[in-house]
Amino acid sequence: AECILLFSPQDVQIQRYLIENSIPSAERRDSEYKKLQYIVNYCHTSRCLRGEILQYFGQKNSPKYCDNCSNCNNTGEFIDITVEAQKILSCAWRMKGQFGVTMLAGVLKGSKNKKLLQYGLNGLSSYGLLHNYTLKEIQHLVKVLIAEKYLCLTEGRYPIVKLLPGAAPVLKGEQRVFHRKRVKKHKEIANQPLFEQLRQLRLQIAQKERVPPYVVFPDSTLREMCEQLPADTSALLTIKGVGETRLKNYGQFFLEVLRSYVGGKNKTSSTNMQPGTEQENQTASHVITYNMYKEGKTIDEIARLRDLKAVTIQNHIIRCDREGYHINWNDFIDPQYEQLILGQVKKVGANRLKLIKDELPEEIDYFSIRAVICKFGFNTSPK
Repeated sequence: AECILLFSPQDVQIQRYLIENSIPSAERRDSEYKKLQYIVNYCHTSRCLRGEILQYFGQKNSPKYCDNCSNCNNTGEFIDITVEAQKILSCAWRMKGQFGVTMLAGVLKGSKNKKLLQYGLNGLSSYGLLHNYTLKEIQHLVKVLIAEKYLCLTEGRYPIVKLLPGAAPVLKGEQRVFHRKRVKKHKEIANQPLFEQLRQLRLQIAQKERVPPYVVFPDSTLREMCEQLPADTSALLTIKGVGETRLKNYGQFFLEVLRSYVGGKNKTSSTNMQPGTEQENQTASHVITYNMYKEGKTIDEIARLRDLKAVTIQNHIIRCDREGYHINWNDFIDPQYEQLILGQVKKVGANRLKLIKDELPEEIDYFSIRAVICKFGFNTSPK
């Protein structure tokens, strides 16, 4: 038999919300939180998955290798993450067990998050120790350490990170930490001609500012631009590697190239389109997405069927709205958060997505914010 586990970090937030708001008994809530954390740890562990299940149900001396689960058959190699683990554990200790995964990752990244600065966490010696990692990568490492029982999360809707006894040998240099790195399939660059145009623009800017090209944008960011074809500043800001500073300094230059490419002869031949059918070869990629949306399919279903990232499908929906296609934004906005998002948009401006996101609960994603912006017709052009 084959078992496939579908997991997304957003699932955890939803389950925590349901537990908190649908179970009146505090004792039962704590039990449900523990069960949820078992599942999260199961998704992040590098150990034998069969062994983890057997241990959960009380079997002692379960096998460390079954030669059958996805972890045991994973072709990726174990990498030494001891140094990263020591930095994370040290930072968690200095934060005195008072904050969650997001804040811990922000400190290690060296984030300028408003709440982080208000708490004075930028004064910790561990501030910025993992600045060369993305926030998601740091959060993943933290969750790996939780799964491997070096850290734990408290129960409750807003869990905080605490050290476990197993962290001590790692901090003292007496034990090393390894994690299996999954092998990523090489993916061909979408819209190669556009990629070369963006690289040329990047080189011109780098030469003018006398900095290495990757300081402007790394290749990975340019590849994602080619894949998603962002049409405005809010869409560009969702690209990994584009922050507020880079958006302000370089955003309009890159958007001009992107818009020119989309509006030119390559408009309907984006390699984001799935080959094989006559209809897809003749129809713009975002229109294909729109047609599937009108059929009642969700963003995740469209992404899976088209073998695209969910964020690409989200950008297609945004683009369709701007081109006049009817989008029912209530399909994508949680009613309990709509007014909260709207208030922050009015407060800081529709083109300041990062600032808006920082002031909202963690479970509200960027697409929800952009959906509210589109629904109420805010102008996202830079001032």
